Amino acid sequence: MSENKTGKYFKYAIGEIVLVVIGILIALQINNWNNNRNDRLKEKQLLINLRQEFKTNLDELKFDQQINTNCLNTLYNFLQSDKTLLTPNEIDSMNGVFTTFASFDARVGIITKPFLLVN
Repeated sequence: MSENKTGKYFKYAIGEIVLVVIGILIALQINNWNNNRNDRLKEKQLLINLRQEFKTNLDELKFDQQINTNCLNTLYNFLQSDKTLLTPNEIDSMNGVFTTFASFDARVGIITKPFLLVN
């Protein structure tokens, strides 16, 4: 082999290496872009589910609050009334109202799931 051909082969080999490295870097960039896009889609779905869960909990809390407010008003009216005018059966029938207080039980399905954006 002459000196001239060795230089050409060396330049050709360096060029091939540079092209392969550029190809790998482009493939890695595309892969990173795709992973980030998938992560954003999962994040968006998680936020939608979380918002729905909070809305459901808020609706239930408002409902329970209304039940408790009604029970407290009934109890207040009972305490202000003349109990001597009530029969024992009427007092017994009010027992259900006195024990009907609602307690809020939050749904935490989305909140308790592990927050993983990676597969």
